[in-house]
Amino acid sequence: MDSTLKIVKTSKFLLLYFRDFGGMSAVKNLLKRTLKTDFKGYTIQFINTEKIEKIDNAS
Repeated sequence: MDSTLKIVKTSKFLLLYFRDFGGMSAVKNLLKRTLKTDFKGYTIQFINTEKIEKIDNAS
C-alpha cells in the first residue's frame, strides 16, 4: 500500500473473482474490513502472488 500515491496492491486472485465479490467497490470494502483502512480514492493494482510481501497492518 502506498498512501502517498493512493495505490493498494493485492493478489490477482481478487481480480479473477471480483465479480463474485460484487465488483471493484466490494473488493475495496473487503480490503477495508481486512486491513482496517479506508481506501476511498485509492487505485487497486493486482499483482502476481509468487512473491508475498509482509502486510504491516494485518492483525
